[in-house]
Amino acid sequence: MKAAYFLGLLVFMLVAACTKQQYQAEPLEPENIALEILSRDIKQPAFRQFMQEHGYADGAPLAWDFNSLLLSAFFFSPDIRLAQAQLELKQAEGLTAAQRTNPVLGIPLEHHSNTAGGKSPWLLGLLFDFVYERKGKRQARAERARALIDAARIKLEETAWNLRSELRSAFMNYFAALQRQGFLQTEFDSLNQAVNLLQRREELGHTSNFEVSKTRLELQQLKLQMMKQKVLLDDALYTLLGLAGLPAARFARENISFSDIDISAVPEKISVLHLQDIALHERFDVRRSLFEYTAAEQALKLEIEKQYPDISLSPGFVFDQGDKIWALSGAWVLPLFNNNEGPISEALARRKIKQVQFLQMQTKIINDITKYQNRHLKLMDSLRESSGIIEQMQGRAMQIKKQFELGYTDQLVLIRSNMETLKFEQALFNIKLEAFLALQRLEDVLQHPIESEPDIHQIMEKLFSSRDTITHD
Repeated sequence: MKAAYFLGLLVFMLVAACTKQQYQAEPLEPENIALEILSRDIKQPAFRQFMQEHGYADGAPLAWDFNSLLLSAFFFSPDIRLAQAQLELKQAEGLTAAQRTNPVLGIPLEHHSNTAGGKSPWLLGLLFDFVYERKGKRQARAERARALIDAARIKLEETAWNLRSELRSAFMNYFAALQRQGFLQTEFDSLNQAVNLLQRREELGHTSNFEVSKTRLELQQLKLQMMKQKVLLDDALYTLLGLAGLPAARFARENISFSDIDISAVPEKISVLHLQDIALHERFDVRRSLFEYTAAEQALKLEIEKQYPDISLSPGFVFDQGDKIWALSGAWVLPLFNNNEGPISEALARRKIKQVQFLQMQTKIINDITKYQNRHLKLMDSLRESSGIIEQMQGRAMQIKKQFELGYTDQLVLIRSNMETLKFEQALFNIKLEAFLALQRLEDVLQHPIESEPDIHQIMEKLFSSRDTITHD
């Protein structure tokens, strides 16, 4: 009886020693999460520390350019946090893949009624099961886990790039909306001046009511355009601030700076071969797919290794009514009904899918590079032609201005001339903007800045090397 008590105590101590982690509940509370989103504040210490680590001594810039907005987006983005959590999951799966199978401890305990001759009525023992796994299985499992960790790490960088691309689009959309509002306001002021002149002429009998009504109708239509543009401007601002994670209610429009934007600074010629070399080697999804393919290869190796069964060794000791018995047994799976052909075929098919998906991805990349590079060249041709036209229009406007100053023409002709020039300037701005955006789309295809010298991968690595500092109050 004492032996049974001792064995029971031993088992309890072994189980207690193996129990190291305790469950902690973390229920999702929608109200608190919504409150956290709505109460974001750029004055919180964690955010200010994050900005200081990336070059902003005061913790937040007075004028928010694209780079500072991007850092804010990285800090607040739930997509970045999700990609980080997915990387942590793959790292945890890597720990699981590297673990060996724990041995199984069995404790047989029996009580016999036959105690003749003073025999003990108890049967006590310790039995172990050790699983011997082939080295090739552990290696394939570990290599697959490492490849998936690398793929998840690149996925984090890819998520950051996609956020950069989305924020860049919103930034340029807001910039364009502001510029178009400026064009409309200038046109409105000139047209309003023309209406006032025509009304005075009508009062003096120098023009007809039809001309006044026609110009007034143009002014009303322009007012409607300005109202619509104001809605588009507000939408663009809220989209930009939402991506950057900044509180729209406490953020003034004047806080955003476009000092780093020059839509005229667009290179005319770009080497297609150079772009293809960048895209086919440095795109995040290309690099991630290569690691995923490596994982698929290792998964195939693992299934092939499973054709050879694991061996289970079971040494033990039993005390049976005074008789001390040592035992050693072995067991393994006999491949009588199958030899893992099904899982091997599945792994082969998954590897084939990865091959075709990679081919599909590279084909699309090459086609997109050609498409956007040709679009860029066509827009540059249009830009050159439009620049010539606008120079002629500006020259004609200068002549009319001189004629007005010399008294050879009236103010209404000068106003109409300025409005025509403004229309062409707006058209030229739109072409410049399209050429600039075409370059941005080409960057999105490359997932790499075209003109910037710093390596975007190194920038991302620097940003996320201190991920632990990105804490949220």
